[in-house]
Amino acid sequence: MARRKKTSLETHAWPGYVDALSTLLMVVTFVLLVFVIGQVLLSIVVTNKERNLRTLTNDRQTLLQQVLEAQKKSLALSQQIEQQSQALFSDTHQIEALKEQNQSLTQQLTAIHSTFEATQAQLSTLQASQAQAQATLTATHRELEQSTTTIASLTKKLNATMAAQNSPLLGIRNEFYAHLKEQLKNQSGLGVIDDRFIFQSEILFPPGTAELSPEGQKVIATLAHTLTETAKHIPPTIPWILRVDGHADRQPIHSTYPSNWELSTARAITVVKLLIQNGVNPAHLAATGFAEFQPIHQESTPDAFAKNRRIEFRLTSR
Repeated sequence: MARRKKTSLETHAWPGYVDALSTLLMVVTFVLLVFVIGQVLLSIVVTNKERNLRTLTNDRQTLLQQVLEAQKKSLALSQQIEQQSQALFSDTHQIEALKEQNQSLTQQLTAIHSTFEATQAQLSTLQASQAQAQATLTATHRELEQSTTTIASLTKKLNATMAAQNSPLLGIRNEFYAHLKEQLKNQSGLGVIDDRFIFQSEILFPPGTAELSPEGQKVIATLAHTLTETAKHIPPTIPWILRVDGHADRQPIHSTYPSNWELSTARAITVVKLLIQNGVNPAHLAATGFAEFQPIHQESTPDAFAKNRRIEFRLTSR
């Protein structure tokens, strides 16, 4: 029985030993694992420290180089300061000389300013004299213009008087123009300039043509009747003609006529033909075209262009 107990104790002793050994192995394994992890972490920390140390070393070298460069620059600046101090010492003497020159220039400027004020006063006096002279000149010019106008008027009257004395047609022409104005008193766009009786072209012709409008035919018929009646009072010994002059403006022409020469001449001829049809002797008629080269107005306005487009009648000697 004792032997049986001993056998039973030996059978249960081995598993307990195994558990203790397993526990010990696990403890050792854990310790080794902790050691390894500690070594890894320590290695990482050491690596970072070494890296930081290298960085600090590089920064130290950079700072040392910067310090050396700063020392060089400081030495150079010290030399420049010394040179500028010497130059400043030299400039001080120049400044003193410049101050003396400035005082001299100030005195000269004062003298020049006084001279300028005196000159300005003289200039004001001269300007007042000039303004007075200009006013006198303007008044003289105005008087001269008035005198010129008076002379021109007197010359015109003198020429008219001499023409009346030398031309027996003058009175007949004035009578003819007066009768014609009376016959056409309700008609606009006509007038008398010097020795010419003028019709604006729009009274007689449509724009750009040389064909008389119905109204234009009536006007020319009235003129022919008045001229026929007037011609009865002209002595046969007087060689007279009624000159029909066609005029245009200077605007480019847009019609079947190549230029204003042809248009102005064709209109004059058309009027002459109608006068002949209404009983006027063709021996006392003449047709002339002046194109745009005898304007009575120089302006470039529609009204001026309209007045330059005209038919003129001139009762004169051949």
